[in-house]
Amino acid sequence: MSRPSPAMCVALLALFISLGGSSYAAVKLAKNSVVSATIKDGQVKRADLAANAVGAAQVQDGSLLKTDFAAGQLPAGPVGPAGPAGPQGAKGVTSVLVRANAGTAATTAKCNPGEVAVGGGGTSFDGGVIASAPVSLPEALFVKGMPIGLPYTPTAWSAHAIDINGDDADVTVWVVCATVS
Repeated sequence: MSRPSPAMCVALLALFISLGGSSYAAVKLAKNSVVSATIKDGQVKRADLAANAVGAAQVQDGSLLKTDFAAGQLPAGPVGPAGPAGPQGAKGVTSVLVRANAGTAATTAKCNPGEVAVGGGGTSFDGGVIASAPVSLPEALFVKGMPIGLPYTPTAWSAHAIDINGDDADVTVWVVCATVS
């Protein structure tokens, strides 16, 4: 095997420097350094978003309708008394709202008084969600943000996130609240 020429040595050196330079730039990109101000309007497409990247913070309160939910996801109103003389039963769900809350570790998003939690979830960009569940207030019923004891009528949603080291991570929690008449 012959010794490489000086031109080949220079070419290989340039290749290694260019590869190392791009790796250096990728490693040195600061966490959360890409923000909305650095992205041109209309440039982020559906394919660019991670699964479950759109949460309650991006959904305008009061913008969801009953038709936005699959059959059986919203509770029906109670049945009225039988017979022609009895009063008509309640209409069921009269409005649906999404509310959100963000925090570290176990965080809860609450419905307003008179509303029932019919769905919810949590997401974390700093770690993984290890628990996500409907909860019933008062908060005395919680252990680390998760409900204890059943049965209960859910009025909030709680989620807990941890990072790769097992430490508490930031979590965004959303709850879908319905007003039942």
